[in-house]
Amino acid sequence: MALWRFVNVILLLAALAAVAVVGAAGTAGAAAGLSATPVALVEEIAVPGTRVAIFDTLYQGERMELGEAGRVTLGYLQSCVQERILGGTVIVGREQSEVIDGKLLERTTVACAGGAMVLSRAQLQASGVVALRAPPKTSATLESNSRQPLIMTRKSPQLVLSRTDGPRERLTLESQCREDGRCLTDLAELGVTLEPGAIYRIQAGTHLVMLKVAATAPDPAGSQPVALLERLVIIHP
Repeated sequence: MALWRFVNVILLLAALAAVAVVGAAGTAGAAAGLSATPVALVEEIAVPGTRVAIFDTLYQGERMELGEAGRVTLGYLQSCVQERILGGTVIVGREQSEVIDGKLLERTTVACAGGAMVLSRAQLQASGVVALRAPPKTSATLESNSRQPLIMTRKSPQLVLSRTDGPRERLTLESQCREDGRCLTDLAELGVTLEPGAIYRIQAGTHLVMLKVAATAPDPAGSQPVALLERLVIIHP
């Protein structure tokens, strides 16, 4: 009897190990199901009890439950699609949302820089520096269609902005940081206007990136309102 009990214990342990492996694989698969780079940004949200907040980034495959009357405005970083959604379930896609049992109030396309305004994980890692005097061999380059971009990063209460292709300007800009570590530097609020066609270097914490302003970037003094996606630059989502 003792031998049989020993065999049963061995079989039970083997079964539990197999379950653990399957569970771990399932967890890894679920994580792998999300894109490595954020695909959308929450521009506005009004959903009682939700943890999702304005300026949160979303990944392909994520779901949002809006209930019956919840509202959300999403901006897609690759396609420059902006959506206003009422109620139901929202499944984040690569370029636009799938809305189940809700209503898509509006879907428009704005003039943003597309995927060039956000760093991928690989670019983010490549942009890391150990010290200011030791920059990476190659700097990741972002693009902006705005002369007053809104720059998003993490744990960077200050940004150092310097022009590389013209007059040697160097500015230290204050960021507004949230409890979750996400920081926003709004050049419009700070009264800083970049030159169209110019290239700037941005030091954000331990990351160094280049920012190219589109030659066709409009004058911010114009009367036409500018969409958030047109101004957004994401160094660290």
